[in-house]
Amino acid sequence: MSVTTLGTAHLWGIQAGIGAVTSAVVQSYSVDKTTQNEGTTINEVGNQIEDRGDDEVLEGSITLKIEGGYTEPSLRDVITYDGYKFWITNVGRAESNSDHVVLTLGIKSTEYITLP
Repeated sequence: MSVTTLGTAHLWGIQAGIGAVTSAVVQSYSVDKTTQNEGTTINEVGNQIEDRGDDEVLEGSITLKIEGGYTEPSLRDVITYDGYKFWITNVGRAESNSDHVVLTLGIKSTEYITLP
């Protein structure tokens, strides 16, 4: 299985220039680690004798408060945070009547897909 990447969003000022967010503050970060492929072996009398999990998945969200110019990331853009690379699964945007925008990004990473 391969990943489709439409572009790259460089958030948190990691890389300056066009497409970069340089004035974002991470408000919250939450991920859950699960296995995507699971298997159970049952013996002839119905007792579970083995449980197997494979293909670790990190999935969650990150919320950014942005007070300056930015380019809103697209679905499948790749971001890096806390030492992990994720692709963006959804983008939520809220504007305030003050001077900031809040972006909440759904993020996902799997063990066997290498992101750029």
